[in-house]
Amino acid sequence: MPTIQRTLHIQTDPEAVFDLVSRVEDFSQYSKIIREIIPVKPDTYRWRIRAAGFELEWDSIVTEASRPSHLAWRSIRGVDNRGAFDLVKSEICCKFSSFGSLTFNL
Repeated sequence: MPTIQRTLHIQTDPEAVFDLVSRVEDFSQYSKIIREIIPVKPDTYRWRIRAAGFELEWDSIVTEASRPSHLAWRSIRGVDNRGAFDLVKSEICCKFSSFGSLTFNL
């Protein structure tokens, strides 16, 4: 499964970043490829995206949420994917690390 990893340093507290990334249904406001994210039940979301000319859909569940340091998810239907956000407070900022992997068959 291909993996994407990214680390950013953001000048704010981990709590502020966690509060932003834990509002999963708002992700469509931050990315042009995300068509919509619909809450299906608590901590479960239906994702619809359009990327490279393909429409993709999956349901994911939040598997871990430890404010303000860790948020993880995995798909439970559709496109196989999983990932996590890890947040660490440093002296001058918040270190925001993300990890994600995605597999789909056309």
